[in-house]
Amino acid sequence: MSISYQSKDDKVLSVALKVQELCVKKSDGIVSVSGSDVSISVGESVAEVRAAVHCKDGDASPLLVAQADIDLSVDKVITLTLSAAMADDDAVVVKYVIAE
Repeated sequence: MSISYQSKDDKVLSVALKVQELCVKKSDGIVSVSGSDVSISVGESVAEVRAAVHCKDGDASPLLVAQADIDLSVDKVITLTLSAAMADDDAVVVKYVIAE
């Protein structure tokens, strides 16, 4: 029995394996918040962020973070500028690729 599905197409599998995903809250040790800026310390150099979503607690509509509001720093941190401050029970989902 397989634990998870893996595509049999090599090109699809390659993309699936290189894109990482984090779903974080303010209370996670890798997150710091300053106003509407959320910094996530991923501990590795990031080549690109493919998508970021701000999931507000109690709100059925997640908010997509624009690419222009995403900053990658040399100190292995992804910084997102959200349209609203992140509350304690909010979550942020980030899909990113590690630099090779």
